[in-house]
Amino acid sequence: MMPGEPPREQQLAAMMASAQAHYVERLPTKLAEIEAMAESGDWEALGTAAHKLHGSAGVYGFALVSDAAGQLEEILLTNGETLDAAASADVRAALRALRATIEETRAQEP
Repeated sequence: MMPGEPPREQQLAAMMASAQAHYVERLPTKLAEIEAMAESGDWEALGTAAHKLHGSAGVYGFALVSDAAGQLEEILLTNGETLDAAASADVRAALRALRATIEETRAQEP
């Protein structure tokens, strides 16, 4: 550490805060991609995207977004690539919950 530099913990905290802010900025794009996959019925791609969001949101410290994406992922894993009417309704509900969670997360970020 150089004289006058903040302690390493402060540097790491600042870097993480910057990474989190950048991640939150990208969430609307990720959500739009996920919603487009659902609209087109590309369940495999949707499951992959939900899985990635589930993991990355958790890594960045956004547990509620991670949980919402995980719920969507679980519905898709449980039902496979062909969704009946009930599973389709579950996917739509999970997407609404994910959207609401992302909007809340973005509203809370400085």
